Amino acid sequence: VAGESSRFQFFAAGNPDAAAEAPLTTKGFRPGADGEWIIKRVVHSVDGTGGYTSQIDCEKPTDDAGHNISEDEE
Repeated sequence: VAGESSRFQFFAAGNPDAAAEAPLTTKGFRPGADGEWIIKRVVHSVDGTGGYTSQIDCEKPTDDAGHNISEDEE
């Protein structure tokens, strides 16, 4: 996440529950990355040794006007 980006991408241990349009709450990344997100795309992968990962692409939730919704904004 660069600055106040509205997009966030990361790799994680495989999670079959991760799916597009699902809500996601992140913690422990860094300021600007922690918080509420909507999953936009997930790529699940299994490698030749049985390792399972998920690449998760997220966006900040928006209101009907397309504005980012943030807990920090009033």
